[in-house]
Amino acid sequence: MVVKVVLKGTPAEIGRQRVRELRSTIHLAMDHLMTGHGPDVPACLEWGCRWQPDVQAKFPHLMEEIVAESRELGIGTDLGFAFNYRAWNAVNPHPSHPLACYNILFRDSVRGPLLGGVVEDGYPYYVMEEIHPKGGIPHFAVTLAGTCWAVRGFNAEGLAVGQVSAFPGEYFRADSTYRWGTQDYSRGYFILRTALQTLSTAREASEFCSQHDAMGTFMFADRKGEAFVVEKAGRLGLIRKCEGSVAVSGGHYSEPLIRSLLDVGVAHAPYPNSLARQQSVFRKTAGRAPDLELMKTMLTSHENGEGWFCIDITQMTTIAIPQAGKFLVAGYVPCTSGFVEYEF
Repeated sequence: MVVKVVLKGTPAEIGRQRVRELRSTIHLAMDHLMTGHGPDVPACLEWGCRWQPDVQAKFPHLMEEIVAESRELGIGTDLGFAFNYRAWNAVNPHPSHPLACYNILFRDSVRGPLLGGVVEDGYPYYVMEEIHPKGGIPHFAVTLAGTCWAVRGFNAEGLAVGQVSAFPGEYFRADSTYRWGTQDYSRGYFILRTALQTLSTAREASEFCSQHDAMGTFMFADRKGEAFVVEKAGRLGLIRKCEGSVAVSGGHYSEPLIRSLLDVGVAHAPYPNSLARQQSVFRKTAGRAPDLELMKTMLTSHENGEGWFCIDITQMTTIAIPQAGKFLVAGYVPCTSGFVEYEF
């Protein structure tokens, strides 16, 4: 089952509508993550206050949503922002699961590019929002209830996006000046949501993403057939154009970015499962043309082990078909829930 809501209007109107549609789920998510998850709430608020000016400057439309949503919930803006900016992971060590989302690109000979992937998290509060922003592009955004994020999404211009958690690794040089924090990780969600609302092509979206400090790997595809992967490790990053029939982006960086991290004193250790998934994708597509049915099968085959995509913490699975203007979405444990087709 996919929980889906429709939000329309100005940023403030969208923020208020989000609460009216999802109030109980938002309260559950906030209670679990901001209190039950074990963080120091005052420390979360203090940390969040540091980054409000940055978001106000870079993403004012999203800050307006957060302010309106906080008022509708009857909570302070500082708490609403700390929740949206994932402060519980900033105050505590990030409990990132080694199975941390994934992106797959297929070039189907009939349907064109397909951008598929999974959202994995320990928290069952993910929803899909259909947003019709005043003056912006209508879009679907997969997000944690109560946030203005996009973790995966698709817009009416045919732009598809997907995010994966990836982290640089451990320092090995004491004099390294490179620093990163959850502010970079959280910013990726704001980047994707803004791209969906304002941009039309994968090239535009990849360039926009590369201009911001962020953390993770991001994939973009469009109806013209172009596709790109952006890898970001704070201020460091690169753009890879996807030229072949199959491409992936997971919880690890490619060699050029790994070398850049080494130059600033950081040793990158990729998640073993991310590598296993990459091997699985290329093994299963060897000797056959990648198509929609194969992608569906791969993403909904259930096994709690390395290299699989449908596991017990899979919150949502999506496949965007830009040239057809369709977005296929399966809810919690996709092998059971199955895909539902959406389009504008």
